Amino acid sequence: MEQRILIVAAKRTPFGRFRGSLSRETPVSLAVSAGRAVLAEVGARRIEQCVLGNVLSAGYGMNIARQVALQCGLPENSTAMTVNMMCGSGLQSIQLAVQSIRSGQASAVLAGGVESMSRSALLVARPGKGQQPDFSDCRDSMVTDGLTDCGIGLHMGQTAELLAAECRISRESQDLWALRSQRLAGQASTAGIFQAELTEACGLSSDEHPRPHLSLGDLTGLAPVFESTGTVTAGNSSGLNDGAAMLLLASEEAVRRNDWPVLCEWVDGVSVGCNPRQMGLGPVYATEQLLQRTGTSLDDVDQLEINEAFAAQTLACVQRLGLRWTAEAEAEPAESGFVGTASGQRLRLNPYGGAIAIGHPLAASGARLMVHLAHQIHAGNSRRAVAALCVGGGMGIAGMLLEFSGRDPWVV
Repeated sequence: MEQRILIVAAKRTPFGRFRGSLSRETPVSLAVSAGRAVLAEVGARRIEQCVLGNVLSAGYGMNIARQVALQCGLPENSTAMTVNMMCGSGLQSIQLAVQSIRSGQASAVLAGGVESMSRSALLVARPGKGQQPDFSDCRDSMVTDGLTDCGIGLHMGQTAELLAAECRISRESQDLWALRSQRLAGQASTAGIFQAELTEACGLSSDEHPRPHLSLGDLTGLAPVFESTGTVTAGNSSGLNDGAAMLLLASEEAVRRNDWPVLCEWVDGVSVGCNPRQMGLGPVYATEQLLQRTGTSLDDVDQLEINEAFAAQTLACVQRLGLRWTAEAEAEPAESGFVGTASGQRLRLNPYGGAIAIGHPLAASGARLMVHLAHQIHAGNSRRAVAALCVGGGMGIAGMLLEFSGRDPWVV
């Protein structure tokens, strides 16, 4: 019988605003903060591999995953790999860790994602022989390498505009969803929902990006960013942020041997490709395939997290997944954080806010969702949970976690 993969520990740094409190921290130091917090209770010497997602790596030295591994105390005979799958990098790193464990190459892997968008490099092409650098042709690596699909020549925000038009997502509904994200994140922070998953970084102990006191009027007054007649604004889009999230995954046998605790169980994960112009629908295709692979439906899921790259993109996914949401229905306190499924059941969707409020440091986001869900399951707030993200270039990725049964994980 195939061994289960268990999540032993999971931590993340707070997410900082662009050029905010974490802007002086390198991606390496951010990931080390999260990694050391994960390993504080279990030790680092028995970890055999580190897989780390990162998109904006220019200027930070070779293979930042290896730098992080050694600074976190992993042994020199461990291995490390840096993964770039755009916004899916953090979750893909977790999936690669699972594959490594299931193949027998490792029994315990530190995995996650990190991004410092504040410190992303400005690039100048190397000049020809005998020529001087042309500093007037300086490019922003965050835009060119992180936010623009060069294959179709579109910024990610422009693809959100395409989805808004195709799926008839109004400006009003986008602003209302953004307001929902801010409200729920603010309430969750006040209630201490994120406390178990957070570790302090550079003196910052809570997420810096949320604006819980934002009003609908504040949002409706913002101008479109990507198209002059469009509907996507800075207020109904995710932020540019800094942060890291890390998890320790291990085989059943490793958990038994080391007497480690367990937060929850990894079930399965998938990644899919789609039309680059519709990259925002990637979570739909990934979630559908994941549910098919696991023989489940959305009615079996207690909490679904769709990464809020844009409100338009998130609402397009809500629509295509057959979910029902209106701001009016959710105004009832008992319905806060819930949407309806196609069968008439209730599903918690981003019940504590999403990336519009919390932030979206590219490669860290998928790992953040997994850290969050692992702690929600461990706290008894969910039994089965799914996280899904759209991925620039035309992809989607999703992963499923399950409540640990309570019996010894090594007993078949």
